[in-house]
Amino acid sequence: NRSCTRCIYLDEQTKLNSPIQLADMNNALLKCTSVALGSDGIPYKFIHNIPMSTLNSIIKVFRKIWSSRCIP
Repeated sequence: NRSCTRCIYLDEQTKLNSPIQLADMNNALLKCTSVALGSDGIPYKFIHNIPMSTLNSIIKVFRKIWSSRCIP
């Protein structure tokens, strides 16, 4: 059914356009198993071990970038 496919697409689109949540960040970190440095030179282990308050601060920065469409 084409309308069902479109509904799924719209739901996915809505989720992709919604502000990042702490759960999104945690899910991404749980999936990352690499010990290599990222393209930014920050190792996964560093991000994995930072305090929750710091993760929340990072999420705030991501939200600001997303809403302003401007990378500081």
